[in-house]
Amino acid sequence: MGNVVTQIACGRFHTLALVPKTGRLFAFGQGANAQLGMGDTTNRLLPCPIKGHWVSSHKLNSKESAVGTDFSSSKPYVIRRIFSGGDHTYLLAQMYQTGEIVDADDLRNWNRSSLQSILTVCPEIVEQLRSAHTALALPPPISRCISLSSSRPLTSLSSTSNEPMAIVSKVESVYSSLGCLSASCLEEKEPNSHFKTGREEHGVDLDLACTLQSQIFHILPKRDLKRLINKLLDDVLSTSRLNYPSIECLRGLMFLAVSDLLNMPRKPIIDEAVPDVNKMDITSEMNTNFEPYPVLSAGFSTPGLVLNAYSVAINRLDPAPSKILDRWFTKMQPRYLKKLVLNLNNLISYILDMQPASAYSQRKLKEESIRQALEFMKRLHRVNENHPNPISYNSFYLPSLKDKINIGSAFVNWLQECNSGGMRFFSFCDYPFVFDAASKAEMLNIEARLTMQQAMSQAQQSAIFQSLLSPFIGSRMYDGSTTSPYFTIIVRRDNILQDTLSNLTMANPADFKKLLRVKFENEEAVDEGGVMKEFFLLVMRDLLNPVYGMFRCYSESRMLWFSESTMESENVFLMVGILCGLAIYNSIIVDLSFPLAMFRKLLGETPGLDDLKELDPIVGRSLQQLLDYDNADLADVFCLNFTVTIDYFGVNKIIPLMEDGENIIVTQENKSLYVEKYVEYVFQKSCETPYKAFEKGFLQVCGGYSLKLFQPSELQSLVVGSEVVNWDELRQNTTYQGVYWDRHQVIIWFWDVLLYDFTIEEKKKFLRFLTGCDRVPIVGFSGVKITIQPNNSGDDFLPVAHTCANLLDLPQYSCKEILAKKLSLAIQQTEGFGLV
Repeated sequence: MGNVVTQIACGRFHTLALVPKTGRLFAFGQGANAQLGMGDTTNRLLPCPIKGHWVSSHKLNSKESAVGTDFSSSKPYVIRRIFSGGDHTYLLAQMYQTGEIVDADDLRNWNRSSLQSILTVCPEIVEQLRSAHTALALPPPISRCISLSSSRPLTSLSSTSNEPMAIVSKVESVYSSLGCLSASCLEEKEPNSHFKTGREEHGVDLDLACTLQSQIFHILPKRDLKRLINKLLDDVLSTSRLNYPSIECLRGLMFLAVSDLLNMPRKPIIDEAVPDVNKMDITSEMNTNFEPYPVLSAGFSTPGLVLNAYSVAINRLDPAPSKILDRWFTKMQPRYLKKLVLNLNNLISYILDMQPASAYSQRKLKEESIRQALEFMKRLHRVNENHPNPISYNSFYLPSLKDKINIGSAFVNWLQECNSGGMRFFSFCDYPFVFDAASKAEMLNIEARLTMQQAMSQAQQSAIFQSLLSPFIGSRMYDGSTTSPYFTIIVRRDNILQDTLSNLTMANPADFKKLLRVKFENEEAVDEGGVMKEFFLLVMRDLLNPVYGMFRCYSESRMLWFSESTMESENVFLMVGILCGLAIYNSIIVDLSFPLAMFRKLLGETPGLDDLKELDPIVGRSLQQLLDYDNADLADVFCLNFTVTIDYFGVNKIIPLMEDGENIIVTQENKSLYVEKYVEYVFQKSCETPYKAFEKGFLQVCGGYSLKLFQPSELQSLVVGSEVVNWDELRQNTTYQGVYWDRHQVIIWFWDVLLYDFTIEEKKKFLRFLTGCDRVPIVGFSGVKITIQPNNSGDDFLPVAHTCANLLDLPQYSCKEILAKKLSLAIQQTEGFGLV
């Protein structure tokens, strides 16, 4: 007991263990072939000593130094190394000489100067490749790489052999073995740190892996590079498994994740003079005009060959290794994550840009390649959501998609499949992260129009049914709203809020799916869109006014959130939600001063500390300071407990954040929990009842499939539009009628006044005057086509705006000064409608 084992060797079903202190060699396991060295074929469950002529040189005279050995007739031996494999057992021993101290190898300690057991990618191999191709001028490897293992030679690379064939053969061997790749470029932050490989740590130095691979592919001649890629495809990626015997095998996939072999151009590259790689000299140099696409440089015609195979290998993993790999990807530096996403994005764009396939099998092959790339992007998108430093969701957009497919048709087909519940076919709509905000807005509008058409069709059928039956049962049994194709709201300007809530309360929820029409009492205008725009502008301004007590305005951010002390009923918040849904449903931009947290909750996500920083910057910064404070006196410095104090009609009210929160002091150990509970209170518990009512109303109108496609910030931009106005884009998207054209003198004066003389506030007033809103849609001015036409009036008349058509009647003024004056007066009149 207590003896130290310094060597262990394993065969197929037996094990050896060496205790050098006593000179004893133990064996246990299966002995059917006498592999235990006991002189019989008996199995041993426990370690048993093997008799032999070996001793410990330190204790030659000790009784325990030899077991059952008579040294009078034989020489003693000291065991140096033990070996075992299959059903065999071997040992390497040295004859003991009197007075000589011989130590067995201690394999518990790793010696950097000792040979490695397997081949790996390391700085030495780059140096030896560089030496073999000295004619090629390359930047020296970074010093950090050299210091990692400068004294560690590669196993089978002789220090005296720099022959290209021998060196390249070793590199090819590495890329033909997942085990070799898994042992390459391991972290050396601390001795043996890579042995900590587990579910949370992969142990691969990704920076080193990226740098060394880039240099290797740069150095290798084309024919060798092509052979290396073929070996990787045939022996590693094409033979990938659903699972692996060890978690360390997954390190090879992380090693490849940063490889330049995955680099992908966005569009096909046509090389008119591709050399015959089979006729090239193995010692020839790489082309000095090196491109960052090794697969193309090797002579392959398909640059996405490795990336597609890598995607398949990742996607086919079983859930258990797949979850481990996802955790490892969350530890990946953002630049490598973004590079992977970019390459996958380019691969899809590349395939879409290829000539259409004529054969069915070729079309299915292209579709499968795109699907595999999208599945990998879907994984990375999920990983990015949990990444401590996520990349922008814009990185996942496929901007060329709208030019390659009919988004409207694709979305309609996808909707039909979702509603039918039948067999699902491949659709880009299953991967909403590839669509930009404008494309998603188009899908939402399509779904809204389809629903409106369905509602109008039902209304027409109801009207026909009523007309057929009314002679028999009378018309009093029918409500006129069921036969109208529109949902009409009639309001008074001086009582717009109460009239609106009354209209919504009396309406049938099915009417919300119809096309909205608004009429102001005693006004002549017919709503073709402009009246509705002003209606939402006015009603939202009153509804969200903090004076009503429904919402609290935070002074620093100027944003609104549900008031903890509101006295309004749930029904009022239900109506507010319906109104917000109607605005989106009818493609109206409204000025909602809600933080991103509101749209995050509507999409089923949970707000966090960053959302609180946006809503209440003062409290958010304070909580961040609490988290950043590391001193032991935190409780004395901050003097906090698990409560929050609110203003309840002028009286401070203390709310516990958890049970018995008044008696729980905030300390270093529980400060994270305190912040979590505080954020939870603001966004969940303090507004639970009014928010649920608001959400219910909102989803009554906008509860379709398309809403789930949006990111929170995209949904926010869809609702409130953008305050950033590209006025040059507005000018480019303006059309003219009559005698006006872009170089007409009046038009030149008009743009000079608007773009260069007006202030920012005056420009916004003009936008509201012309379109009914001072914000820009999510699609930019490409979705706002304005038209300028002349009329027969002169200098005494003001410009007239037709907001329903974004049409401006601009008189032919005699000078720029009169135009500026009249336009300034006109933009002050942004409320009310009349016939002109």
